[in-house]
This record gives sequence, C-alpha cells and structure tokens, in this order.
Amino acid sequence: MAFEGGYKGLHVDSMLTAFAIQYRNAPFIADIICPRVGVKKATDKYPTYGKENLRWQSGLRGDKAPSKEVKWTISATPYDTNPYAFNSKVSEKDRGNADAPITPDIDAVVLCSDMLDLDREKRVADLFRATGSYANSSHYRPLTGGDRWDDSGNVSTPLDDITTGCAQIYLATNRQPTHIILPFKVALKLSRNQQYIGEVKYTKADLVERGGIPPVLLGLKVVVGGSGYVSTKKGQTEVLSPIWSTDAIILINEPNPTLKSVSWAKTMDWMGRVVRKWNEPALNSDVVEVEEQGLDEVITASGAAYMLQTVIS
Repeated sequence: MAFEGGYKGLHVDSMLTAFAIQYRNAPFIADIICPRVGVKKATDKYPTYGKENLRWQSGLRGDKAPSKEVKWTISATPYDTNPYAFNSKVSEKDRGNADAPITPDIDAVVLCSDMLDLDREKRVADLFRATGSYANSSHYRPLTGGDRWDDSGNVSTPLDDITTGCAQIYLATNRQPTHIILPFKVALKLSRNQQYIGEVKYTKADLVERGGIPPVLLGLKVVVGGSGYVSTKKGQTEVLSPIWSTDAIILINEPNPTLKSVSWAKTMDWMGRVVRKWNEPALNSDVVEVEEQGLDEVITASGAAYMLQTVIS
C-alpha cells in the first residue's frame, strides 16, 4: 500500500499486529463457518475435482493384462482477493489524558479490528443467504405458515426439516453434512418447539447452559450466529439488526480446509492481517491502521449446503 506526503515513521507494528491477530469478538462466526485457507497469490485459481473416485468399476486384472487407467477431471476456478482496512488516529493528547485501563493505541486496534470483523461477518452472511450460492432450488426451501418453527399451532417439524436438508446434501455430495448455523432468535424459538422438546431437550445434560440448544443436533455441530449491526444511518435513532436473520443453514465445513478439501465455503486469505502505524505531523497524531491484506470468500462446493429460509416469523 502506498502512502503520499506528510507521513513519518511508517512501519508495521509487530506488537499491535500480534494483538490484532489474536483479538476476536465472540459473536462473530465467519472464521468458523467460512474458514481461511492461506494462499500464496492475491489472484489465482483453485482446483475443483470431479467425482471419478465415486464412479464404480471393477479393478479385476486379467493375466498379463494392463491395469485400468483412471484419472481425475479437474477444473480451475478463479479467485481474487481484496484488501479491507480501517484506521483510527491517536494523538499525544489522547495518550496523556488517558487514565488506566484506557490504552489509546490498543483501543484503536480494537475498534478497527471490530469493524473488520463486522464487515466480514456481513459479507459472509450475505453470501450464505443468497440463493445463488446453492447448487439449485432443491437446496433451499422457504417455510411459511404452520411450517415455521415458532407457529402457535405447534404442528411444525423442525427436526424433519433438518433431516430433509441433510439428505439433500448427502445426495449431491455423498458426504454427511457437519454443521448447522442457527441465528440466535431461531435457536431460542427452536428450544420451545414441541417436536424439539419431545425428542431432544430432556436427553441432553448441557442444554441448560446453552439456552436449550445442544452443541450437536442430529449429528450436526451447532453454530449460533448472534452478531448484529446498527442498521440506521448516523444521526438517526440507533437500531440494532441481526446479521443472520431467520434462515437456518446446513453445510459441510472442514475447520482446517485446504484448497483441495470439500467444504461448501472457504476464505482465500493472502498475507493475513497486519497493523501499520505512522505519524501525520500536520495533525499531531499517529495513525493506527488494521488491514486484511487480501480476502475472498468463495463458494467452492455449491451442493454441500441446504438453506431453510424464514424458519420463524
């Protein structure tokens, strides 16, 4: 990144960078469900393998006959990472007037890191909730009326809905899904659903600690999306809106993926996160900047997820 005029002492602050890498706000789940894969180039291609290893044929070899040749079909899909960054100014006056435990430089890193994490969470949520991220219309279904999990008639069957989604993913990939994303409001309503209470609630010892939702549901690791953002413009009355809304998403997710592994979504991460710091004499301030040097969140296996839309009112 180039900087013009008036900047003194521009450098990467290793201590603050270490803090920025370690700092994460607990409600954000993007790094869990769209895990990072380190890449060597900002723009490149990742391989997509065919299903040749699932196409059965006999390997029986005749006497003096050659073995049967098999080979992969490999397609290359491009990715293109982009930088994301925020900065905050810290003056000597800020430092001089700060009482413990206020530390203006670290507070600047916290603010910028929070903004980066919020921005990434929103990007991932928008990507995950877009119907174009799924293989076809058989991989998402909107719930209406009595099918919704909070319907007062108590006839909805959320466990059946989840099972249907799991079966669709298995049909498309020959793999069992691993995770389910439940927005916080959805998790609360599910914990009061009659089918759920009857079949799950009283068989799990840790439900009280987790607000009625187990860490594993129908073999799926439960990830609760609880983050929100101020959806009104600056100067207006602040309104907090949930990022993850009312959709439940079932997916295949490898926590430590490679470019070749099967996961519905991955984040191509070029060069990681860094903190820079420089002086602006005209403003009598230091500028603290936190940057993700290159990220691209991509759907790498569109058949490996299923979305239940508007599961609550």
